[in-house]
Amino acid sequence: MSKPPMMLTINAIAAETGLAASFIRRLCWDNRIVYVRAGSKYLINYDRFIEYLNAGDAVAETEPQHGVIRPIELRAVGR
Repeated sequence: MSKPPMMLTINAIAAETGLAASFIRRLCWDNRIVYVRAGSKYLINYDRFIEYLNAGDAVAETEPQHGVIRPIELRAVGR
């Protein structure tokens, strides 16, 4: 039987990692990390959070972005 994931609050994650709680809270608000809301608390899967820290936003950069201005290529039009 597999063990359940270790879910920690923002303050507990901050204490474990040494990161600021406000930084972790911002990651939740921006939907950059996976979390679950339990009432007014944010519960974060510790193992997935560590994976995010190791990978950064590399996964998010490969996904198509909406609402972002992208540079366009200028091509000469032949007549």
